[in-house]
Amino acid sequence: MTDDILYFAVFDGHGGPEAADFCDKYMEKFIKDLVKEESNLELVLKKAFLEVDKALMKHLHFSPNVPGVNPGTTSTVALLRDGIELVVGSVGDSRAMLCRKGKALKLTVDHTPERKDEKERIKRSGGFITWNSLGQPNVNGRLAMTRSIGDFDLKNTGVVAEPGDQENIAAPRPRLVPGADHRRD
Repeated sequence: MTDDILYFAVFDGHGGPEAADFCDKYMEKFIKDLVKEESNLELVLKKAFLEVDKALMKHLHFSPNVPGVNPGTTSTVALLRDGIELVVGSVGDSRAMLCRKGKALKLTVDHTPERKDEKERIKRSGGFITWNSLGQPNVNGRLAMTRSIGDFDLKNTGVVAEPGDQENIAAPRPRLVPGADHRRD
């Protein structure tokens, strides 16, 4: 991405490919622009997630022929500066793990309605949690996660694009393993 920062990302779309494709195309650009002005990578990731969410809303508004009615995506982005500082931000249930000395270290925590803090935030925002026929919780009966990029019909019920639980660790010689929601503990 830059001479001293490497970029890794996973986008797992739902409700159509538009949101994941948009993030794949533009997230790195937003981050590149932000690191020119800001050295704090945690802040860069937070701003990039929120800015790409706003840009996607504008894109979908001005592209009415896009087939997905309410597309969204999970997102896990990792930035590695100088091979030492690793910062990870995520929304939804895409994951990142770090392999260190043969041991797997989980770098992200899923943002699902099962988490007490996430469920309370959704309820405070006017949303509700229902369970589908498989016993899985969903925000407003539709979304299995509490944070995402896109899903604009659920933004007023607490679904946010702000990454949570960001990790910033010193990581000499890391092996980063990004993954989508189908990897389980």
